[in-house]
Amino acid sequence: MATTDFETWINELDLSYYDDIDSLYQTVYNCEDYGCYSIALAKGSTDRWIVSSDDCEESLLLASDKARRAFLNYIEAHFCDGLDEHAWYEFMRESEKDD
Repeated sequence: MATTDFETWINELDLSYYDDIDSLYQTVYNCEDYGCYSIALAKGSTDRWIVSSDDCEESLLLASDKARRAFLNYIEAHFCDGLDEHAWYEFMRESEKDD
């Protein structure tokens, strides 16, 4: 079964480390499996995507390209301190380096 409620679905995931957030974002952004996340077109569709995680039994249905973009915006707004995800990820990586 899949839900369309990405706010509830995302709360089931362990996104405590920035690499986990990036993996989820990259999966949905590029429509390619990344890390513990996978994505596939819904059967018979060209713009409905099913996102799955090793951490969650339920899958997420992104029912349109608009929903996919809204999901990406949600990640940026709630996890990336208001930054573009790519810039935020690079900032986090640089911050972690031992100078």
